[in-house]
Amino acid sequence: MKIERRLLSLVALLRRAHAPLSRADIVAAMSRMDDGYPADRPEAARKKLRRDLDQLRELGVIVRWDAAHEGYTLALSARAPVCLDLDEDDAELLVEAVRRLTDTQTGALGPGVESALEQSEARELRASDVALSVYEPEGVGDPALFEALVEAAWHRRVVSFNYTTLDGRAERRVVEPWGVFRRGRAWQLLGRDEERAAPRCFRFVSITGLLVAPADDMFSVPDGPEADVRRWASLQRWQWVMHAPVVVSLRCDEVAPLVARAVGGVAQGDVVTVTVTHLKGLEPVLWTWAPRVRPLAPPELVAAFEAVVAPLAARHAGAS
Repeated sequence: MKIERRLLSLVALLRRAHAPLSRADIVAAMSRMDDGYPADRPEAARKKLRRDLDQLRELGVIVRWDAAHEGYTLALSARAPVCLDLDEDDAELLVEAVRRLTDTQTGALGPGVESALEQSEARELRASDVALSVYEPEGVGDPALFEALVEAAWHRRVVSFNYTTLDGRAERRVVEPWGVFRRGRAWQLLGRDEERAAPRCFRFVSITGLLVAPADDMFSVPDGPEADVRRWASLQRWQWVMHAPVVVSLRCDEVAPLVARAVGGVAQGDVVTVTVTHLKGLEPVLWTWAPRVRPLAPPELVAAFEAVVAPLAARHAGAS
């Protein structure tokens, strides 16, 4: 799997680049990866990169040398006509790569994709297979931790770790990792928290002291939306299922239609109502909209709003 992950990382790096990348740029960006390009051995890195470029060409992904800018660039429109002979695991990996790499681009990666789709058609990809994501160091924190969590999710192995909550509390969590996803610049782990017996999301940068259970201690990922990583990645924080549904009422000064659209609620006059399943996920949004938007219910949200916003308003009034 190391070779496949390195190839996917190389393609992702070239796709994100705004200009052609030199060999030195590529080596520097991928030297920290497990089995990446050795920055301390330039000749070995050059040969390894050349082999990877040749293998990508065989897969139908063309990387061109831009002589004018002295760097490599991905030829998005040029694809080699090739039919791939892949085993089931490799076919699924390629399909997942195509889905991830074409989220923000139009078109397919080439005719070889159809072959991969046909080979994986009999076994539909689980949502948690997104754990085999392209390696992107931004928002990860410790790259070694990232790799370990990805491997644990892929091999269905229980993990435990120290986790720092948003309010600064340090807790030990035991989790069945279902997959990982990226929201903005931050990577998050989705899994079943054993103590709470419910799905939870954990920010990578708040995880330390990771321990992975032995290979014989495996779990099964449940079917349904609760374990759908793509669904969680698309939800707003207040839509995460952290507790029973709660109806929130917001008083809005002349911006009710805009607020209703932003939170997925209903506006009646200057009041917006929305049903949420994660009150604390809505709080940071309300703080940024104050004082034009303020909660009317439930009481715990009103109290939290007053505790945060009232002191800020008083300080601002005193300064003026």
